[in-house]
This record gives sequence, C-alpha cells and structure tokens, in this order.
Amino acid sequence: MGGMSSDGSIRKRFGFLLVCVGVGMGVIVLMKAGTADTDRAKLLPRCQARLTTLGEGFLEYRKAHGGELPDRDGMAFVVQLHVSGSCKSPLAFFCWNAGASIDHEKELREGRCSFLGRRNSGSERLSPERIEQEGARIPLAADRTVEHHYDVRNVLFADGHVEEVDEETFQRDYASQLRRAALSVS
Repeated sequence: MGGMSSDGSIRKRFGFLLVCVGVGMGVIVLMKAGTADTDRAKLLPRCQARLTTLGEGFLEYRKAHGGELPDRDGMAFVVQLHVSGSCKSPLAFFCWNAGASIDHEKELREGRCSFLGRRNSGSERLSPERIEQEGARIPLAADRTVEHHYDVRNVLFADGHVEEVDEETFQRDYASQLRRAALSVS
C-alpha cells in the first residue's frame, strides 16, 4: 500500500506543478499585455507630437508658397518640408516607434521618412481654397504601418490636427489619398 500512496502523492504534486506553471504563464501573458498597453500609451503621443511638428511645417510651407502644398507624392511630399526648410527638425520625419538606430539625415537626403504622404500632383493637387474649406478632413501624412502603434495609425490633417485612426477606418477613408513611394525631392 505504501507504493500506491507514493504514486498518488506524485500525481498530486505533478498536478500542482502543472497548475502553478499554468498560473505563472497566465501572469506573464497579462504582464506582457500590460507592458504593450503602457508602451502604446507612452509612444503614441510622441508620434503624434512629431506629426504635429510636421503640421506646423506644412503651415510654414503654405505661407511661403502662396497657400500651396508641395507638388509631390508620397514620402517626397512630406520630405519636401525638410528640403524647403519649412520643418528643420529631422526627428519630426520619423515615428518614435520606427527605431532609434535610423540615420535621420541620410534617410531624408535619400527621400525617405516614416510617414505616408499625400498624393498632391497633377489632377490630385489640392487648391488653397479646398485646403481652407476642408482642411480638417484632408489627410496630409500618416504612419506608414499599423505595426508602429499596434492597431491604430496617427493621421495628420491639413488644418494641423492629428488623430489616431483604427486600421479599418484608415483603409476605408484615407489610404487611397496617401502613398509610400519616395519620388523626387529636389
């Protein structure tokens, strides 16, 4: 009988061990989720602040160019603010979550940044009148990828405000107006 008691004791201990491991894994998952939410809560406003700086650059650009926005598409539309001197902070062109090891100056010289830019050439060029009338709903730039902020993108509008937008809304309402392609920035 001593053998059976020992065998039952081992099963109980093994069962207890499995419960402990399961609880431990659950705690780790919850802590990880909490860390992701905390990271998002810290980094999302930093990215929004950078887009707000770009918004100020677009306002400066418009003042210097008779109310017009850069005649460019995609990233080149955004990077033109750097080229023209309308936005002097290289950091403003890169999402906080894009990575700290980026050579910001080199990326800008090569026409790249962390944000999608508006299509604003040819038939898609915005008139100063339209910008004034509809600026609060005209997207100028947005996070290049939803991965930077888990499930949302920051979008900069022509009136200078920044909104966080879920991916479904972004794809439905804004994606067709923004591009990634880095075109000429000269």
